[in-house]
Amino acid sequence: MCRALMYLGRTVALYDLLYKTDASLVKQSYDPLYMHGMQNLAGFGMAAWSSQFSEVEKPFIFKSLTLPFYDENLENIATKVKGECVLAHVRGMPYEGNQLGMRNVISQQNLHPFIFENTNVVLAHNGAISSLNVLKPELVSEMKPQYFAQIKGSTDTEWLYALFMSRLSSLEPNLNEMIQAVFESLEILRSIRNKHRVSSFSPINLFITDGQRLVATRYVMDYGHYVPGVVDAHLNYHSLWYTLGESYTGVGGHYEMRGYPAKNSIIVSSEPLTIDPSSWIKVPEYSLLAVERDGDTLDLQIFDIDL
Repeated sequence: MCRALMYLGRTVALYDLLYKTDASLVKQSYDPLYMHGMQNLAGFGMAAWSSQFSEVEKPFIFKSLTLPFYDENLENIATKVKGECVLAHVRGMPYEGNQLGMRNVISQQNLHPFIFENTNVVLAHNGAISSLNVLKPELVSEMKPQYFAQIKGSTDTEWLYALFMSRLSSLEPNLNEMIQAVFESLEILRSIRNKHRVSSFSPINLFITDGQRLVATRYVMDYGHYVPGVVDAHLNYHSLWYTLGESYTGVGGHYEMRGYPAKNSIIVSSEPLTIDPSSWIKVPEYSLLAVERDGDTLDLQIFDIDL
């Protein structure tokens, strides 16, 4: 069970997002609040967009197998870089092995978020697809060859990303195209699972962005159908939260999204970045959250996932 966050809005220091709060993403990697039995010690990855970059449409990508709370390179970068859009992810895996039919591999190729050539769309995942090896032969037939050829690691997320990208009609999709691609990908995965009678639970909390819009899901296939020996972290429905307002700022060491009901900035996260969750809203189960810039403000929509 991983931890992830996305940010879209006014310029923010990466250090404020990743380190400063009392339940920051870096702290969640070793002391998560909304999960049990698993720490996120299998690597860190980040994509960030900034108007100060020489190529503003392309993300800065950073990935490291070093534990984020020990990673001096990450901390130095975070203190120097500001951005208007960020996707960050810490990877977690069960201590005692994977009960979902996949091999656990800690490697650079398996770090989120994933990005293929010639696109600015990146994707990270909190969850696991059960019996993936059984599904792979038919999943390949649903992928465009140029995306299947770019799968380098062994994680289920990269397969989800290739399936999602294969549903897009262009390398620079609009928000509706991204939403539709998510729904189509989930429908295909569900159909193949049904064909092979795979019914064990598979959490699919997706985090997708291209620097201008966000798409996130809080969804699980066959919730409650557990395989024997499942880790405690997967017994509860995976969490997803957001906080919306004018700007994400800190006063006296206390950070929060200020200025609501203004809609200039948003954080979407596996769990609140503050121990006090009063300024955060939990995304409903079986939902897709979509956000897009509209000038200086953000347009937020939440859709049911009825599959």
